[in-house]
Amino acid sequence: MRIIFTAAAAAALMIGTPALAKDMHCNVNKDFAPMIDGKEVKSGGTTYKFKVKDTFKGVPDSVSTSDYNGFVNIKFGAERTTSKSVNVQVRPRKSSECLNGVYDDNKKQIWGGAYCDTSNHKKASSLTLRKSDSNPALYIAAGAATTTSKQNHLMGLYTLQGSEYVLSGACVENK
Repeated sequence: MRIIFTAAAAAALMIGTPALAKDMHCNVNKDFAPMIDGKEVKSGGTTYKFKVKDTFKGVPDSVSTSDYNGFVNIKFGAERTTSKSVNVQVRPRKSSECLNGVYDDNKKQIWGGAYCDTSNHKKASSLTLRKSDSNPALYIAAGAATTTSKQNHLMGLYTLQGSEYVLSGACVENK
């Protein structure tokens, strides 16, 4: 009887525990940084907590996640677009951690194979921009990249200016 009660109590605690937010380290437009630094945003049923690691000015040709993640480097390059479809490029950070797949926020594979080049990014395919569930000024292109041993969440951050989506940042899961 005691074992059944303990198991039931443990199950009840697990059900009541909220899911932890994914910690995301970001490189964002300097003017945009205060809007997201330390904030939590929901997208596609997942909660992300942003930490701004670096900032840039203006609208560069591309934005990279630098060395915020030990497994992958993410780069978004469509600085201004009217399309809700944006390209993502990924490369592994260590040759022992080959890139094996890139997925959209619906967990659909958009690129697969074995890519071990740590110097050049592999163009995956398009991710779809979606309005953030919790911040109406923010559009997110979210997905994940798998390496030999890890899955890493990634996202491009865009803001709507007139009829154009403007690249405002790139984030990768803190791993």
